[in-house]
Amino acid sequence: MNFKVGDWVKYEEEVYQITDIDAPNLLYALSNGFWYVEHELEPITDHDYLMDKVIERNNKPKKLNTGDPWIDNLPESYFGMYEEETLKELTEPLDLIEQHKRICERLNKVYADKNHDYGNSFGETYEKYGDISALVRISDKMNRIDQLVQTGEQKVKDEALEDSILDMANYLIMWAMELEEKE
Repeated sequence: MNFKVGDWVKYEEEVYQITDIDAPNLLYALSNGFWYVEHELEPITDHDYLMDKVIERNNKPKKLNTGDPWIDNLPESYFGMYEEETLKELTEPLDLIEQHKRICERLNKVYADKNHDYGNSFGETYEKYGDISALVRISDKMNRIDQLVQTGEQKVKDEALEDSILDMANYLIMWAMELEEKE
């Protein structure tokens, strides 16, 4: 199965979230209340596109037609409290995705800047000493993070907690890049 509950997918140019999975039958329940076969669904990887579609869907006017004139003629403000909650539920995961994207962009900039200044020293050391070289660098960063968290003291000007976390994340990514090169 290619998708999991919570994933966003496209079906006939509309965007829906997967709410349930029937694994034995390869079926997915979407936020529109219907079940679909996996091959009918397209994965969404462009988060900007996804955000646009969610906002577009939430801004569409909803004309009630339940057949009950009392319900169909209720003022729109009656439903407002429910619509706001739904919009928050729909956009909160996108806010997290956008935050993740921003951090990854910062990681990439730090990586590019340091590679410019130091060259590919990680790759060169990895070639000589293998996985242990990556583990040592990551361990050093973990010790630095531990020291910052335990004492709260930052004696080195340009090495705040967040900087060390980003450096460690980059070391992990560079290690994954080296492993990928081996394959």
